[in-house]
Amino acid sequence: MTECKLEMESPYLFLLLVVTLLLSLAYTVHASGSYMHAARGKLDGTTVFNTKTQSTESTEVTFNESPLPEISDNAHVLRDTDEKYALCNGIDIREITISQIQVLFNSNKLTSVDLTNCYLQRIYRMNPVLKAVIEINPNAIVEATKADMERLYKKIRGPLHGIPVLLKDNIGTADFMDTTAGSAAFIGIRVKKDADVVKYLQKSGAVIIGKANLSEFAYFRGTNLPSGWSSKGGQTRNAYNMNVTPEGSSSGSAVAVAANLATVSVGSETDGSLVAPASVGGICTMKPTHDLISTNVVIPISHNQDTLGPMARTVLDVAILLDGMLPASKRPCGGSYAQCILHNGNKNKFRIGVLRYPFWDISVINSTNLRFELPLLENIIHNMHNSLQFDIVDPVASKPGQLSKVSSNNELTVLLHDFKFGINKYLSNDIISPFPVPSHYKPSSKYLPPKAAPMKIASLKDIIKFNDEHLSIEGYNQELLLLSEATDGLNNRTYIEARDSNRAAARELLNSVISTYKLDAIVVPSEPRFESVLDENLQDSPVVGYSIAAIAGYPSISIPAGIGLKDVPFGMTFIGMPRAEPTLLQIAHAVEQMGQGPRRKPPRFLS
Repeated sequence: MTECKLEMESPYLFLLLVVTLLLSLAYTVHASGSYMHAARGKLDGTTVFNTKTQSTESTEVTFNESPLPEISDNAHVLRDTDEKYALCNGIDIREITISQIQVLFNSNKLTSVDLTNCYLQRIYRMNPVLKAVIEINPNAIVEATKADMERLYKKIRGPLHGIPVLLKDNIGTADFMDTTAGSAAFIGIRVKKDADVVKYLQKSGAVIIGKANLSEFAYFRGTNLPSGWSSKGGQTRNAYNMNVTPEGSSSGSAVAVAANLATVSVGSETDGSLVAPASVGGICTMKPTHDLISTNVVIPISHNQDTLGPMARTVLDVAILLDGMLPASKRPCGGSYAQCILHNGNKNKFRIGVLRYPFWDISVINSTNLRFELPLLENIIHNMHNSLQFDIVDPVASKPGQLSKVSSNNELTVLLHDFKFGINKYLSNDIISPFPVPSHYKPSSKYLPPKAAPMKIASLKDIIKFNDEHLSIEGYNQELLLLSEATDGLNNRTYIEARDSNRAAARELLNSVISTYKLDAIVVPSEPRFESVLDENLQDSPVVGYSIAAIAGYPSISIPAGIGLKDVPFGMTFIGMPRAEPTLLQIAHAVEQMGQGPRRKPPRFLS
């Protein structure tokens, strides 16, 4: 890579802008079809739900993920490529932080154009296997050039200025990129305007490098799909062990950050879609309070639970990206979540409750992974207890029977109704007529004909029809889409009762535990990946902590806690009250910085 000389005069800068635009377009034509092939997925357990889609009907829904086909001949290639393309202008950009990049920018040792190009090279070389990136931004180099020009003229927009950011492909961008939620049915469809979060990121000076792959429709297409699979993007692979699930639905967002294909990324969550892939990807993420971040022009599942969230390799980078996703008026601590961390200086003492039942209890949760991870998690709790920054309350407990009032059946009923309402509203209000598919586009789906002009997609019914006409060669179904289409609106009494009772029960549980024990946060394992639930009273209750926070709409933050079975990371999650993001960031940062605290380890790309 050749460094862009910042001392150029303005006429040359204009010429540079034109040249880089042409180069970026040529690069996109060359690379856009190289990343995606459909593959099978992984079984991590079977869950059966009985959910009512009409007020008088009950439907049994069985989630049974297909197993990932093992791959064994790509690991050494990825490791060699990771090493070969580690340097950018002589600087190793693997594991580099936003603050470190800004120091390099300011000392003229690196430019945004350099860094963006280096990430694009890593994507081009590594993504054919990982399938974390679904599309690159043809304007990425142009945006990076603009950031460098503004830096030359002392117009620095903030810590994200010139930083390459990857967006999950359900976030609308009114540019040359599709917004598909991974669905082949949405190829060629454009949105009318950028999502609010995109506007805020661009105002912060971020470079949108591309879109990340995801579980199709944020894992709301079918019941036998593996996490990380989409008909457009293929099967995302876990960077640590490619034969283990990447979790989802923000699979590509997590894997791209873990594999250093971008500095940071934006994901989304309805229930676990940030925390779970971050946990097995060895990265940090925050699921904010439900209504903190705008989801305008984001392909929805549920307006009752959807949120966007930052994904990064450090807690401070999570805070910096969170700042960029919001207007200044919604940022605390003088206008910056990052300043909440820096101003705290790890001086506050935080009161943390360990909610043992059922989240840490292997007599309740049958989980091979959790059984292995528990001693390592307990060691972190022990070190937190011995530090001067934490007051550990262990155990804390909810009231008897309180968790059993939170129903997975009710949650699914809510999501099925919300999805039909939300996707039809999105297709009616937020998109424009489909563009013809570019002649150079190579579809990922083996069942989608090359250069196929997209059919008109104006409703959920049209999506179902498209999938019927373009069947998944892997045999993946669209059961959730069909069940959603069968719902009869948001005035349905069963829907209203399920929504209100579930949200109230989840909030009552968290409120009572946090207030009774006077806690700043509750700590739980991030993603135990259990095989079954052994307590008969909890067969219809979520036994993963992030689900309670998601249903309640409360914030949570997940950080790496160690390396588990099969060399796959696992995390720990802190849950707080609404708008407790500053406190959760301070807690997570303090744990991250402990002398004997958990540390993120870069992936080894095993297979």
